[in-house]
Amino acid sequence: MQHNKNEKGAKKISKTKLKELQRKEAARNAFSKYFAALYPLDGRWEQLLAALEGPVRYSCVVNKYADREDVIKRLSSVEPNLRFIPWLNGINCMVVDSDEVDLSASSKTVKPFPSPVADLANIKTHYLMDAASILATEGLDIKPDDFVLDMCAAPGGKSFTILQRLGAGGRLVANEMSNDRRTRLRKVLKEYVPLSVLESSVSITGFDGTRKESFTPNFYPKVLCDAPCSSERHVLHDEEELLQWSPSRTKNSAKRQKLLLSNALRAALDEGGRVVYATCSISKHENDLVVEKVIKKSPFNIRVATHDRAWPIGEPTTYGWIALPDTIGRWGPLFFCILEKNGRKDDDTLGTASDEEFDMDDD
Repeated sequence: MQHNKNEKGAKKISKTKLKELQRKEAARNAFSKYFAALYPLDGRWEQLLAALEGPVRYSCVVNKYADREDVIKRLSSVEPNLRFIPWLNGINCMVVDSDEVDLSASSKTVKPFPSPVADLANIKTHYLMDAASILATEGLDIKPDDFVLDMCAAPGGKSFTILQRLGAGGRLVANEMSNDRRTRLRKVLKEYVPLSVLESSVSITGFDGTRKESFTPNFYPKVLCDAPCSSERHVLHDEEELLQWSPSRTKNSAKRQKLLLSNALRAALDEGGRVVYATCSISKHENDLVVEKVIKKSPFNIRVATHDRAWPIGEPTTYGWIALPDTIGRWGPLFFCILEKNGRKDDDTLGTASDEEFDMDDD
C-alpha cells in the first residue's frame, strides 16, 4: 500500500515538473517568435539567439587612478594572453583573445581576468565590462575639460569610463533616479575613484530623467542617455524573467525611453550639444524607432552623427550602430546613436512641436 502511494507521489511530481517545463518552453518560443520577426534574414535570429544564450564576454579596463605596480601584479597571471584594444581612445582596455570563439562554455559568464583588488590607497585596480559598452562612451568624443551628464548612471561602469577620459578640469554629473541603484553607483565610484576627484569633479544626483524639469535646459555640452531597456540577454539568462516576458515589456520601455531622450536633448547645449542615446536592447522599437520619433517631435535641429565615422565592431542601423554577440568579437548587445543639436527650429516651421509640446506621453 505504501508502495502505491509513493508511485502516485512520483507521478504527481513528474506532472508538476512537466507543466513547468512546458511553461518555460512556451515562454521561450513566444520570445523567439517575436524577435525572429525583427531579424528576418535567413538564419540570423537562430545565430543571434545562440550567442545571446551563450557566455557574456568581458574586457578589462585598467583604472588610471590605481597604483600601476598593483595593477601589473594583479594581472600578472593573465599577462601573456593580454592584448590592448587599440580602437578605444583615452582609455586602457585589454582583452583575452582566447575567449572570443567559445560559445559552448557551461557557465553563462566567462571572466578570464582575476577579480579587481584594492591598492594601498584603497582604489580598485581594474573594471570588467563589455567592450561595446565602452564604445558607447567613445561616441561622446570626450575631451579632458568636458562637462558631461550621465543621465541614467547606475551601476556606474559608463561613469567610470567617462572619468577615465576626463582630466582635472573636467566634470561629471552622475544621475540615478532609483535610491537603491544610486547607492550602488556611489559604491562603485567610491571604490574606483579617489576621494579628491569625487569631491572636485563628480556630482551624484537623483533626479527623475523622465521629467523635463529635472535638468537645466541648454546646459550640458555632452549628455549620455544610457536608457533602461528590456535587456533581452538578461531575460534569456533568467528563467523567472523569461516567464514574465511579453511584447508589452518592449512597449513600456520605449515609452520611458522617448521621455528620457527628449529630456537629454533639452539638457544639451542648443548649439553643438552632443547626446549619445544607448541601450542594451536588440529591439528596433527601443532603438532606432525611439530616436526617429523623438527627432520628429523635437523643437531642435538635430543632426544624426553616428555614421560620421566607421566603428570597429558592430553594424549600422538606420540612425545608430549596434554590436551583437553573433558577430566578430562577440561583444554586445549594445545600441548607440549620436545626436548633435544645432539650434532650435523656426517657430513657424510646419509640423514643428514647441518645447511645451515636446511630450512623448501620447505615443
